[in-house]
Amino acid sequence: MLSGEKSNGQIAKQYGVHPNSFGVWKKQFLERGSEISAQENAAHEYARRLAELEQLLGKKEVDLKVGQNPLADDSQGGPQHHPLAH
Repeated sequence: MLSGEKSNGQIAKQYGVHPNSFGVWKKQFLERGSEISAQENAAHEYARRLAELEQLLGKKEVDLKVGQNPLADDSQGGPQHHPLAH
């Protein structure tokens, strides 16, 4: 589509859309594609961080249930780095 091998009209016909609609969509993509990609990357990073924090919270809940100190570092006995601090 972006390589120019086919015309907008050919691509529109192939997918059953009006050539003007395809032209508008292509223009919007070319103008805002990188912005949309950056937003998707940020959303993926937030989802990854949320999953990490949920896993940490679950571990701390288990630690509380078995009587361990949830703020102690499992390997060294000292306090852990706060999960929300960067």
